[in-house]
Amino acid sequence: MQLLIYLYNLNVWLHFLPIILGGILFTLKRFPSFLLPIFFFCCAATASDLISVYCASRGIHTDAVNHGYSILEALILLLFFQGLIQSSRFQRMVPLLFDCIGLFTVVYSISVGLNKFPSVQIVVNTVMVIVLVLFYFYEVFYYEHMENLSTDSRFWIVSMLLISYVGNFALDLMTEQTITGDLSISVYYVNVILTIMTSFVFTFTLWMGRIRTT
Repeated sequence: MQLLIYLYNLNVWLHFLPIILGGILFTLKRFPSFLLPIFFFCCAATASDLISVYCASRGIHTDAVNHGYSILEALILLLFFQGLIQSSRFQRMVPLLFDCIGLFTVVYSISVGLNKFPSVQIVVNTVMVIVLVLFYFYEVFYYEHMENLSTDSRFWIVSMLLISYVGNFALDLMTEQTITGDLSISVYYVNVILTIMTSFVFTFTLWMGRIRTT
């Protein structure tokens, strides 16, 4: 358990890595604009973790924070994939997807209350991300948009999103059992380790995708 607490605290602080690098690249005017949604995604995740830690230390329920983060997560990642997926049909669907996500979140939050963990919202977000990632991979490999995948920061980010969301899918489905302690503690380790990996990959890809000066 001590190791898990250490990893969780490490995870919270590692959230700052891509934010700090992003701030430096902004200052140097070398920030890649297509990665702006990922930067905001990192900011939202960091703010959510810090607020949750503060609320927990004061004995305040953090479920309302989770509701807020879930909607930001879905909208930011949808915005990110809007910039990646070139299909005209998908681009026409994006406004409708934004509306559906917003409406679903409001109805769901009202129906279950802000004092309950938004497990269904998180599962919906996970399914959405997995579908968008697979759609992106289909475009990349079928139409061969990229010459060298190993040096393309977008490919690395999307790959990490797929690993992270698929890896946490079982945890998302069984959130209620996890909260009541019915699920093995090892699942928490998977969640924290994947989140730590995501912070490192996002930092690496921000540096990889930076605007190079001549």
